[in-house]
Amino acid sequence: MYVAALPAWVRAWMTWMGVALPTCLLFAPFRSEARWVLAALLASQVATQTIGVAFGWNRLWGLAHLVFWTPAVILLWRRWPRLVFTPRVAGRTLRLTPLYRLWAGVTLGTMAVSLAFDFVDVVRYFAGDP
Repeated sequence: MYVAALPAWVRAWMTWMGVALPTCLLFAPFRSEARWVLAALLASQVATQTIGVAFGWNRLWGLAHLVFWTPAVILLWRRWPRLVFTPRVAGRTLRLTPLYRLWAGVTLGTMAVSLAFDFVDVVRYFAGDP
């Protein structure tokens, strides 16, 4: 019900995140950055549900992203200059660095924008605007 009451652009952004961020599963078997993103996504899902049940569905929801996504964003940002992806598959080395960097850039941008929104929401919540 909380999500349905949000503005259309927020629901569209949430849909984008739901499509873009799970793509970490493509790289998680091979790269630690993708595993960190996956762990952040899973932990924030559990925390979001816990916050929703304990405090209701409101702006405090963003706290889960702030806690769990911030380390993943910092990790991607710090490792950005040396992100490479050349796995060996069937005895051949595949040069997939551009695709991996595209994934990392989209993920980093998506999470960073979301964190900005979440920060504002959490501040507003504690300022008395549920």
